[in-house]
Amino acid sequence: MKNNSSIDKIRSFNRFYTGFIGHLNNNLIYSNYTLQEVRVLFEINCTTYITAKQIREMLRMDKGYLSRILLKFDKLGILKKEIDITDGRTYKLSLTQKGKLEFSKLNQASELQIMSFLSNLDEQDICMLTKNMENIQNILLKIK
Repeated sequence: MKNNSSIDKIRSFNRFYTGFIGHLNNNLIYSNYTLQEVRVLFEINCTTYITAKQIREMLRMDKGYLSRILLKFDKLGILKKEIDITDGRTYKLSLTQKGKLEFSKLNQASELQIMSFLSNLDEQDICMLTKNMENIQNILLKIK
């Protein structure tokens, strides 16, 4: 049953968690990329060829915002665009060698960042944290 107490607790958690993620993103990775840009890089890196439309749908991102991110990547020489032979209006996106290297550095920095914050926890807390994260994810997947 939904009640004001549940709503208040969820909103409080959301504020805490987004603040926590912002702290991690701003203070530990030390990169020239925003969290959203890194997410786009991740999706491009993890897929052989992906379209901007697929990224927008996956990340629920505004078309104009994604377009600006892709333009930045293109100017930095980290994005490769190839016309889709099945639809000449669409580009298949992938990372250049420079882009793959950049992603690898960001991914490694992210892993070190997580290792750093986990170093303050004991094994039991880490286990509880990851299990609760899995539980939250599984519950939220029911909402889709």
